[in-house]
Amino acid sequence: MADVGGLRYASRELWAGSADMFETVPYLRRANLGLVRPENPRLEAVLVVLLVERYLRLEPKVLPSFLNLYEEVMPSATRAARNVHSSGLLRTMGADGASAREMVLALSREILIPDAPVFFKVDLPKRALAKSPVGHDGVHSEHDEPGPDGHANAEE
Repeated sequence: MADVGGLRYASRELWAGSADMFETVPYLRRANLGLVRPENPRLEAVLVVLLVERYLRLEPKVLPSFLNLYEEVMPSATRAARNVHSSGLLRTMGADGASAREMVLALSREILIPDAPVFFKVDLPKRALAKSPVGHDGVHSEHDEPGPDGHANAEE
């Protein structure tokens, strides 16, 4: 311990609390180490997705408590891990021989999706979301067909 000047880590480990020990265990606190918390939130989130997805695959007895803790502190990463687990994304990418870089990029994208996994997200064109014109009942008739001039002959 005497030769260790500091500790820099990429992700908190909420369940085991390893870095927190440097602030709570008297012996480690006296060591007066320079402790540098995660500096890259996206990297930390990707690492949490990997960790939580692994726990979901292993299904340990502590899984409910573990998930509750991560959902409370890192909800986006935990949601992404659930989506990645249920879709089999990492298993598929591994079987396909994807590189670590490709996996990290895929997980980053999954974290950024607000509510749905990437496999179910549908981007509709803005006009598909537009309301029907006022007074239009949604039923089309011969009056809605374009006339010889290319304009609809709908009655006003």
